[in-house]
Amino acid sequence: MISFLKLNVKTKVLEKLIEVKVLSLVSAFSVFLSCFFVLWVINPDGVLFKLSTPTGGDLGAHVWGPAFLRDELLPNLRLSGWAPDWYAGFPAYHFYMVVPMLFIVVLNVGLVLPLLILTIGLVSFVVFKLVTQKPKHWRSAFFFAVCLLLLIIPFHYGLAFKLVAAVGLILMPFAGWKMGRLAGLPEPTPALLGASTLAFIFDRSFNIMGGNLMSTMAGEFAFTLAIAFCLVYIGLLIKGVETGEKRAAAALFLALTGLCHLLVVFFALIVSFVALSTRISRASVRWVAEVGLLSGLVSAFWVIPFWWYRSHLNDMGWEKLTSYSSYLWSRDHLAADFLTNDPPLQLAIVLAAVGAVLSLIFRRRLGVVLSISVVVLALAFIYLPEG
Repeated sequence: MISFLKLNVKTKVLEKLIEVKVLSLVSAFSVFLSCFFVLWVINPDGVLFKLSTPTGGDLGAHVWGPAFLRDELLPNLRLSGWAPDWYAGFPAYHFYMVVPMLFIVVLNVGLVLPLLILTIGLVSFVVFKLVTQKPKHWRSAFFFAVCLLLLIIPFHYGLAFKLVAAVGLILMPFAGWKMGRLAGLPEPTPALLGASTLAFIFDRSFNIMGGNLMSTMAGEFAFTLAIAFCLVYIGLLIKGVETGEKRAAAALFLALTGLCHLLVVFFALIVSFVALSTRISRASVRWVAEVGLLSGLVSAFWVIPFWWYRSHLNDMGWEKLTSYSSYLWSRDHLAADFLTNDPPLQLAIVLAAVGAVLSLIFRRRLGVVLSISVVVLALAFIYLPEG
């Protein structure tokens, strides 16, 4: 009888393990499909990998920047400086995020021989060891090793620019999935989070506010990169305030969020405040403070000069939008005739409300924190004054 019970318990445990493994594989495959779908859409006839110059909207103006950084600023050990172009000249990368442009430069330049051969050999050996021995966190190490391998190979300038401009869109489903995994959500919820980013990517209600496909193709690719980094940071945040882990990783992703786009880091900071408010303790306050301090130190090389010379900033001419019901519900007064409420915002809000209720019922902190953050942002949109 005892042997039968032990066998029954072992069988149930094995079945549970198989179920979890299958769900994890299905989840990972769905994320791959989401990322591949984005790549397929933005790469008609293979244009993404052709040796051509990207353009469209403000994107054409950005093509100049990384080349100036590569040829003029970096050889003089500078990340910003005065550019003689654009009529009377202007301060290059004093007031615009330089890190996305550095990604392009690194991808474009790569390493010169013989360092290239030695580095490729070393990285290939590391990848082989990771795959064969599979130490702890080997998948993450494998991913970064492959990224390093791509970075050390020189790419055509136009190709490098297009890849960096597109990678935020392609990896956004992965970032959403990773956020759910880090936050401890059960499968298949992380996969659903990853797939849900597709609705945002292909949102046709705005074309220059940043993050979606149209905004990215119009030049806002730094914004899209920041969103991808921000999603991972939020997952690390939820995990960190509960366990006290991942300080360095959270600080890095928070810094990358701000260094790619300042507007997105404001959202990250709001979420951080809400996450801390919903779980106040000495440990969580310390975790958030340490992450904030470390991320500030990492990003100080660009943020401090930006703040110090802020009096030289020009007026962007932004005006406060007052069509509150349109932007927060109906979308019946959009910025241009070709913009449309697709996918319907009302459906997204209803689904978000259902998710908020389920998060409360099942005590899923990520859903609660994001729900409160959205309400805070909506109130800020309505009540913050212009300027």
